[in-house]
Amino acid sequence: MNPTFPPQAAYIVHWRLYRETSMLIDVFSQMDGIVPMVCKGVQRPKGLRRLIRQFSPLWVTWRGRRDLKTMTALDARGTPYFYNDITLYSAMYINELLFYTVPKYENHSRLFKAYEKVLHELNDGQLEVALRRFEFTLLDEIGYGLNWDVVSEGYYRYEYYNGLTPCNHNTPNHFAADVLRAMHSGDYSQRTTRQAAKNLVRIVLHGILKGQTLHSRALCAGQL
Repeated sequence: MNPTFPPQAAYIVHWRLYRETSMLIDVFSQMDGIVPMVCKGVQRPKGLRRLIRQFSPLWVTWRGRRDLKTMTALDARGTPYFYNDITLYSAMYINELLFYTVPKYENHSRLFKAYEKVLHELNDGQLEVALRRFEFTLLDEIGYGLNWDVVSEGYYRYEYYNGLTPCNHNTPNHFAADVLRAMHSGDYSQRTTRQAAKNLVRIVLHGILKGQTLHSRALCAGQL
């Protein structure tokens, strides 16, 4: 008999149609991380299609022993977040990052809290800072956190296997030590720090994503 898991706080980060009346969804859950599942019959007239949306706090219950679970219950847990223009692309970008980088069935409760926080912050006028803080939390959680402790003086570059490595100021894509310290402390008051953090995260993610295109970035012409 397939075990039924207790309801979990979750968000849908990816979905697609499946057969005539069903959908395949990937949820980001509080205790089990990314969980792929099939939602049977949700496209029927009295199905739960109205709840299958991104950026909506949900209670999700599922069962199954295999990698693809079967959703057994879906309930609203709060008011959905609504975004427009660049905030919408930013929220889509966050979901793509989760979908492509977070291993399935791993507990990432700290990242889940960061995700809920960034969804709230996207409409608060601090979009760029909110994204950078979430990205660095994500990198820590999936095992690609930066080796900030090596930073002292001078300049550094990022290497996929070695992390931050000392270099000279003529090295492409270098980062000044004082800017790196500001990033690590969460001080994004200077535009140079915000831009450097954006560039650094892109370099790190390039190695992790291994060529995977993030459609949200393409849609907003590289503003993220």
